[in-house]
Amino acid sequence: MIFSSRNTALTTWRWLAIGIVAIAWSSAGLLPTAPLRAAEPYDPLKVKGVLQKASEHLKKLTPLRWHNGKIKPGVLSDRDAVRKIVSDLRSLSGGGGGGSSSGGDSWSQSFQGSKMSGKVAFEGGGFLKASTFEVWLREESKPNRELTVKSNTRGRLSITLNGGDSPYLFRLYQQPNGKLIVQEISGDQVFSQQEDSFAEFCRIHVQFVQHRLIPLLEHLGIDAPITPYDKRVQSQVRRMLTPIAGEKLAKFKKIAVGLDSDEFKLREQATRDLTKQFDELADVMRHATLDETYSVEVRARLNEVIRKTSRPEDRRVYDLITKVKLTDKPRYLLWLLSETDDAQRPVIARRLAKVTGQNFGGDVARWRAWLKTQAADVKTTEKPAPPLDLLAKKGKLQAVSKHTARLVKLKWDGDRLRLDRQHWAKPFGGKTIKQLSDEVAAEVTKRGLPATWWNKVDGDDHVGYPDVLFQSMRNELETDRYSRYFYRGYGHGDGQSEFEANGISASLSTKKSAGRRVFGRRASTKQQKYFKFRLSETAAEKRTLLVQTDEKERLQISLLGEKSHSIVRLLEMPSGLWVVQDVRGTQVFAAKADSFRKLYDQNEEYFTKQFFPLLKHLGIVVAKSK
Repeated sequence: MIFSSRNTALTTWRWLAIGIVAIAWSSAGLLPTAPLRAAEPYDPLKVKGVLQKASEHLKKLTPLRWHNGKIKPGVLSDRDAVRKIVSDLRSLSGGGGGGSSSGGDSWSQSFQGSKMSGKVAFEGGGFLKASTFEVWLREESKPNRELTVKSNTRGRLSITLNGGDSPYLFRLYQQPNGKLIVQEISGDQVFSQQEDSFAEFCRIHVQFVQHRLIPLLEHLGIDAPITPYDKRVQSQVRRMLTPIAGEKLAKFKKIAVGLDSDEFKLREQATRDLTKQFDELADVMRHATLDETYSVEVRARLNEVIRKTSRPEDRRVYDLITKVKLTDKPRYLLWLLSETDDAQRPVIARRLAKVTGQNFGGDVARWRAWLKTQAADVKTTEKPAPPLDLLAKKGKLQAVSKHTARLVKLKWDGDRLRLDRQHWAKPFGGKTIKQLSDEVAAEVTKRGLPATWWNKVDGDDHVGYPDVLFQSMRNELETDRYSRYFYRGYGHGDGQSEFEANGISASLSTKKSAGRRVFGRRASTKQQKYFKFRLSETAAEKRTLLVQTDEKERLQISLLGEKSHSIVRLLEMPSGLWVVQDVRGTQVFAAKADSFRKLYDQNEEYFTKQFFPLLKHLGIVVAKSK
């Protein structure tokens, strides 16, 4: 088990490991148990797949910028440009179907392929003034990762990366008021921290932000915001604070005289001269913007030249420095002082003295002691939030729990917990699978859909029992004939179906593992191994339930709460280890064992009082084999 601990701005970020130990759930707290062998460390920055090929196009859709201490999501307002990007993404998908829809205040395009599926959507206020924006991409081949980026004009931002084949999950969530929570879970290693703003998060978790968060976003193709702690920003601030002497300074002063002239022609000529010699005089010009011996007008014109002439990346750095006024921020200057070698410390110390009116030279300890006495830097201690009770959360997931119960039942078989496939062949509500299939067929006719859209389960190799149950759920939830419907495709034993209706977004994917007989009356529950069922609430708590098994029937169960910042997952890893992860805000619990039996035995109180009741709350029953 690994807890994340609050880092200071001056510590090196790392996973806080205690030799990798399991933690037992107890009403008295979390109790350490025996150490376990550690799994191979997972580095999301080294994992590559079709998402990396898509990153060039994704970057154009997801620009994130620093704005008033928050992350400000950008929205590409050119409809043709967005369509071109979606087309480029679709070209990487490996063929398949897709579609688009628009009307009222929404617009979306989606695609499905053998390599990748995805969707880009805008809602609220039309395309050009979208209030909500979403990009969703899922790899349909290894490493099977899934990326979702959602934002709105009020400042809400959500980024989620599901590791697919690996027990990895990353989430970033920013509320409209700027409060930010970041969670990264890899096996039984957990980082979960919340701060009042992105600016505060960067300041307190410097190493994590610069060595994990920003590189990860960039690895995924998200145009990440540049932060004050970026090495490029540090370097430029140091150069701005360093006086320039000699020929460069003399040359600059000779030209700069014209910037303060009353004659327009002389000001314009000086501006042209500085622009032509920008590469040589850039450092002198940046330093001059802080030199009060030059008039306000001269410094303003220098700023304009610097912004217009700098390369795009240098301009981003300079804009952040000047807009945030980093050279006037005592707390930032103190951090920079602590990160600077002895040779450059005097220039930063002089700037600190000028900004604060104090003079402690390069003595970092004295500067810190003084800064703590300043009211603006004293953070009030908030009362700890009460423990989050996920069993008290109710919403659409409870309303459809009878359908979840039909599709998902778990069987505890020896050392493993498995998906009970025999359960699908049983009657539900007094109706057999064949009767439910007939009802789906009747609904297809009623809605005027093509007859080829649905083939009855009896004697059809392209339709499986889970799909019948899934389409039966869709029929009941879609009260409107024209409810949103994304996709349905079945063939050769593989299938994928998705819909959104009545506050629920749902999807089901199945793949044939071996053999030609896929779904007949006798072999229907034995051939398909890959199974992925997802239910998401589109409003209120915005919880997502995911149950899936791979070709080797390894089980993964996840419940993600967007509003509650909660993550509960049970994972069977390729190594044979079983991992449970329970993160509720900054409250963390994680454990692992060589089998599910051992995991349960070592954490019986957690499973009996927390995990199993939570599954039941969602409609999932766990039955022990006799």
